[in-house]
Parts: sequence; structure tokens; C-alpha cells
Amino acid sequence: MKKRVLITVFARVRTEVLLLAVLLSVGLLSSGCTKALEDAFNISKVEFVVRKVIDSGVPDNVNSYENEFSTGIFVHETGTIPVSGIWGTPVVKNMFFRNSGGVLDGDKLYFDKQKEYDIYSYAPYTGDNKINGESIQFEHEADVIWAKARYSNRTQGSVINKIQLDYEHLTSKVKFIFEDSRDPMLKDLHDFNRKSFSISGFCKKFYLNVYTGKLTRGPVDPSVIISEENNPVCFAPKSGEAEYNLEIEIPATFPLNLPPVIIREKFNYNFRPGYSYVITINVMTADMSVNSHIVSWEYKVVEDLEIETKY
Repeated sequence: MKKRVLITVFARVRTEVLLLAVLLSVGLLSSGCTKALEDAFNISKVEFVVRKVIDSGVPDNVNSYENEFSTGIFVHETGTIPVSGIWGTPVVKNMFFRNSGGVLDGDKLYFDKQKEYDIYSYAPYTGDNKINGESIQFEHEADVIWAKARYSNRTQGSVINKIQLDYEHLTSKVKFIFEDSRDPMLKDLHDFNRKSFSISGFCKKFYLNVYTGKLTRGPVDPSVIISEENNPVCFAPKSGEAEYNLEIEIPATFPLNLPPVIIREKFNYNFRPGYSYVITINVMTADMSVNSHIVSWEYKVVEDLEIETKY
């Protein structure tokens, strides 16, 4: 018998903005150029220093970004002739920095103190110094963050050596939890603890434009699935609604020749960049419900999702 199933999705989510305060500290060279030469050429040696990470009271993310944190830095001098559609002359392309004791350790930068520079940063670092900043490639499950700032003595006055980068999550994140609310008879016949599931509709590769902070999805790859319960996964969402495939299989307990219960459906949903979802799928005898929420984050209710399935 085909029964109508209502899947209600309540997503209490928040766009998480990860604030990574970065100091651009002007210092002296231990060798090579002297302070006199720096003054003569009107340049500053710049070091990136991690000062603090703020993430809205979710402590699990602090260590993940402080320990082994690595980022790529792009720098453009502003107010010059546009290059490849991006305003400003490239100064640095994908310079690598790694967090080491609070300092983003990498090659040193030298800025002309009388000029302005746009600084673009992303993580996790990938590629080499020849990478195209308009198309940085990542793969499914990468948690991509991005920030932009400006180095300018005209806008920052006496604190020209200090810049704060506010990192944003660009992907969506989701984990699935299952609950068994079937009738007792069905629980005896099919073992919910041995269930399996898969959700597909994701792309394997996606691309970041470091100058705009926008992601572009590659083609959907049917081999990319989410199949582990209670395991957060990052992915590149489509702009607007996208189609996803859900399959749940519950094997028989007794008798052994009883076929498994299999639920297969397609559904459309609008996952949003920077939102993190915890989705609970409640399997019941007559229907199946789904709700989504994030503990300790700002909550927002989104639309209901209704599909039909066989049980």
C-alpha cells in the first residue's frame, strides 16, 4: 500500500561568521634590508599574527582553526588598471601561511606604506603560487572559509599595521540522526539498528573565486553520498533548490527470508551557504518526519518539505 508521508523540516540554523583577527605588524629585518633602507624605499615588512578566534560560543571550532591552520593570501594593489576583470595589480598570488604558536608563519611581505592593498584570504590552503584566484578547486567535505580586508594608511590612520580578517563559512554543513518510532510489531520484524542509508545529489568538485567569495559547484556526481549517521559533512550547496535522493534500507530480523524495508524518494531542498544543519529523521509506521536544528546557535525556521513514499 502506498501511503502519503509528510516530512517536516524545521531548520534552526545560523550563518556562522568565524572572526580571525590578524595583525599586520611592521617590524625590522634581522638581516638584509636595514630600517634605513626600509624608510628610503618607503616599505614595511608585514607579518600575519593570529590574535584571537571568535566563533559564537561553539568551542569545538576554536581548536580546529588554531591548530594546523593554514591559509592562502592574495594581495592586489588598488587604484591601478584592472587585470583580468579584477580591479588592482596583483602583488601576491596564493602565498602560503601556517599557524605556528599564534603566528601565521610564511614568506614575508613588503608593502609600500603610501599605497592601498586589498587582501584576500581563504582556507584550507591549496595549490601553488601560480593558482588562478578566480577558480580555486576544492572537493566534497572541504570546510572553506574566506575573508577580505584592506591595508591603507589613509583609512586606518596611526594603526596602519593592524588589519582584521572576518572569515565566513562558504559551504553548508549537515549531519543526519535517525529515530525509530514504528509500531512494536514492525520493530520485531525489521532491525533498525542494522539499517543503512544514503543521500546523494552532491558535487565532487567545486570552485572558489577568492576575489568575490563565491562558490561554483561542479556537476552532480552520483558516487558522492552521505551514508554515516551523526557525522557532520560540509558540501557546496546549489544556489536555490536542488534535488537530492534519499534511500533507507531496514533489514529483516525474523524470519530471515523476509525482504528488507526499502524507502526511496527524491526531494528538493534549499541548503544555504554558511548554514549548519542537524537533521533528525524519525521513521514511523504511517509516516516519516524530519526536523533540523543547531544547538547553541541562533535559530531560524524554514519551510516544510513534503514527499510521498512506500512503506
